[in-house]
Amino acid sequence: LTPPEMVHDHLVDYLTQPGVKAPPGMDLGLRAGGVAKSMMTSTISKQITGMAQRFIAGVDAASALPGLEKLWKSGFAFSVDLLGEACVSSAEADMYRDKYLDLVGNLPASVASWRDNPRLEKDHLGAIPRVNVSVKVSSLSGMCDPIDTPAAIRDIRTRLDPILELARQQDVFVNFDME
Repeated sequence: LTPPEMVHDHLVDYLTQPGVKAPPGMDLGLRAGGVAKSMMTSTISKQITGMAQRFIAGVDAASALPGLEKLWKSGFAFSVDLLGEACVSSAEADMYRDKYLDLVGNLPASVASWRDNPRLEKDHLGAIPRVNVSVKVSSLSGMCDPIDTPAAIRDIRTRLDPILELARQQDVFVNFDME
């Protein structure tokens, strides 16, 4: 959403739903017009962009590495996640599988060269993998259907199994993100 009108319409749509209470002062901005409307949407757009830049490391493993390395050097471990939720087609599920394979296959080699940080790499149970990837199970099938659970599981596994096998080979920890 880039034009101020689209941002404003989206905010009005979202923040005027039953049971949703806009933050103090924002309700005035939602009713405003002209310059006030433009100023409010500009400010909110900048805040959203700033937040996104803080939490979105990149579009693939290669572009995420600089941000992840900065976190590591600052003493923070990370779990890499993909944007998006449930998919609606096998083609889209294949795209998500390929993105997870990119993360699992390409992050470990670069991350291995980073300076050791025992606080991030070990706990009371032992070693902790440096690379941690959160896999949204719902992104791996366009047919997650509780009516035909066995078929849904088979479809998910066609994409999940190669990710898990590569993660095992690369010593990557996998979280299952079940939203």
